[in-house]
Amino acid sequence: MRLKIRNPKSEIRRKSEAQNPKSLPSRAAKTNSKSSGGDSVFRFSVFGFPSDFGFRFSDFAGLALAASLLTAVASAPAAHLTFELTIETRSAPLRLFSPDDTFGGTFDGHSQDEIAPFFSPANMQAMKGAGLRSVSYRLRTELAVQNWHWNDRGSFSEPGGRQGYWLSDPTPGPRLGVTHGFRLPRRGSSSDQADDDGFSRLLDGNPATFWKSNPYLDTHFTGEPNDRHPQWIVVRLERVSELDALEINWGTPHPTRISLQTSLSEKDFDYLKPSDWQPLEIALEPPRGGRQLIRFGRSVQALQFRILMHESSGRAATAGPGDVRDQLGYAVEEIQLGRLRSDGTLDDLLRHSRVGYRQSRIAVSSTDPWHRATDRD
Repeated sequence: MRLKIRNPKSEIRRKSEAQNPKSLPSRAAKTNSKSSGGDSVFRFSVFGFPSDFGFRFSDFAGLALAASLLTAVASAPAAHLTFELTIETRSAPLRLFSPDDTFGGTFDGHSQDEIAPFFSPANMQAMKGAGLRSVSYRLRTELAVQNWHWNDRGSFSEPGGRQGYWLSDPTPGPRLGVTHGFRLPRRGSSSDQADDDGFSRLLDGNPATFWKSNPYLDTHFTGEPNDRHPQWIVVRLERVSELDALEINWGTPHPTRISLQTSLSEKDFDYLKPSDWQPLEIALEPPRGGRQLIRFGRSVQALQFRILMHESSGRAATAGPGDVRDQLGYAVEEIQLGRLRSDGTLDDLLRHSRVGYRQSRIAVSSTDPWHRATDRD
């Protein structure tokens, strides 16, 4: 295959509006009957294909199309193929950029046993031959509800150096070949967008575990009122159900003010708009920690249910001076949602398990990055 792109110096010509636009292919002229004089004209001549064609787009749309065509033609099975690209600009450029800085390649997350074959000499030579100078790394740790140790040299915040909040060493050292993600043991979501093999501590049936929100979202770090960015828990029932009670086992720190919302929308969590939620207008006692049974006073229909936390108690689980991050955010051990029986116990409609796909679907606004050395994925 032979790929040819004409010298930009000879092929990029600036034209004034007074120049004759009839030099454009008729199809492009027809397509752009509503285009402004500031548009750029992209003319493609592909030899080896049945016909020539031309388009006019805004600068970035045309550039994206040009890149797509280059990729398509480069992968065509023709033995000998010449591709010529002519760009004619009818006005001064809107923006200037350096291709070496703008275009590049990217590496995705991989399992540890895939790293060495991926960076084999043959693969490295092929990647260098693409002509792309910049490389970026796409992290999957945030998609997997994990914390990334971009440098395995570093320290945990708690005494003993085996758990807490991790800080990688920024001092230059040996080349970093493999880095790791660490699972977050205070996770609240039942599923994730990576391997999806974790589970929520809100529905695991274990009173020793809990979900905790990210302390860096507290007013201590943001400088904004917590009520401006409330943390939340959303749970989806298997079907539209009648509800009249919610039971929450609060951890530490706990909220001092909450609100509740319901939704009948079938849309996924990520696509729910504020208008999809209806406030549950009931009198709510301020949480005081521990077990709290909230009676709605009436039957409420819902498919999805949301708990919003607006203010924090600011207390840590252990007394005495410690890490301020332990005092910030909100912690919840377990939740139950359903209808009260005649004996006052709750008929829980949520599914509890230590396997994520067996739990009721639940999502949270954030997760505390606290973890242990043993949580390495």
